[in-house]
Amino acid sequence: MPTISYRNRRAVEIENQHLRVTVLEGGGHIAEIQHKPTGVNPLWTPPWPSMEPSAYDPGLHPQYGNDSESKLLAGIMGHNLCLDTFGGRSGGGDYGPRRGTGGAPPDRGIGRRVDN
Repeated sequence: MPTISYRNRRAVEIENQHLRVTVLEGGGHIAEIQHKPTGVNPLWTPPWPSMEPSAYDPGLHPQYGNDSESKLLAGIMGHNLCLDTFGGRSGGGDYGPRRGTGGAPPDRGIGRRVDN
């Protein structure tokens, strides 16, 4: 599947006469499900510039913050693939400095083949 550019991000897309679905390589976000006859995309697009999560550097990109959510905020777009990468939360109530939901890590991976 060829890589395209969507809002300055690497992406792949599939489409037919009615819909176009665009998925970002970095972070695995479903960026768009566009209804082609109306041009409507019901998924969220951030009001700030998005960047490849792999390019995020807290020293170079302070506008996204400097905590555990900053890399996600730098590359978030559309729908987020939420997989429990850090393990489920235990019932202790004190989760320490860990924030967020334990979603998929914001790294490149969509469209690459994985052999077991």
